[in-house]
Amino acid sequence: MNTFGQLGNGATTNSPTPVTVAGLTDAVQIASAGYHTCARRAAGGVVCWGRNTSGQLGDGTMTNSLTPVAVTGLTDAVEVAADMQTVCARRASRAVVCWGVNNNGQLGDGTTTNSPTPVAVTGLSDAVEIAAGSSHSCARRASGAVTCWGSNGYGQLGDGTTTARLAPVAVTGLTDALGISRGWNFSCARRTTGAIVCWGSNVYAQLGNNSSLDSSVPVDVFGL
Repeated sequence: MNTFGQLGNGATTNSPTPVTVAGLTDAVQIASAGYHTCARRAAGGVVCWGRNTSGQLGDGTMTNSLTPVAVTGLTDAVEVAADMQTVCARRASRAVVCWGVNNNGQLGDGTTTNSPTPVAVTGLSDAVEIAAGSSHSCARRASGAVTCWGSNGYGQLGDGTTTARLAPVAVTGLTDALGISRGWNFSCARRTTGAIVCWGSNVYAQLGNNSSLDSSVPVDVFGL
């Protein structure tokens, strides 16, 4: 599908075979989500293309782009994560910035105002991994702790509540995470022991704990 230019080749024509993204020859990571895609370049810049209704391309506009546009002011990215209408990047300093839709506080800057350019996630200066989402995002910290922010109606922030948070809150009891992943209204982490814990929505048993009840704190994936 290429209705919004999400193939990045300067056209809006669908293609059943691979087409080259215009002008991009130094990508070291890509993050596709919904109707847009972002790429981290070797030098630390980030470019995005496709739909831009909420500023998710990060170029200061809300105009769709059929070819890559540079994310404003971001030159030291070491990781980029995207989902639907929100994008986040981890900087070399371990700070995290996000841009795009923010109706649930998923930019983590203490507001609910959308931003078409990167804004700093409040109080986060030691991130070593990020997982960005359309309703909530999480970061793994250097200590092994995990913090999350944004929508929390199913407990997907893991802080023992179902209250939305506009800035990061610590996931309860998780201090030894080695990896994180975020799904639709739930999150998971891999621990140093090799165990997996998940929290949030469980209507389809996505927490893996032999239950279908939501959990606002991490629960062990059964038998893993």
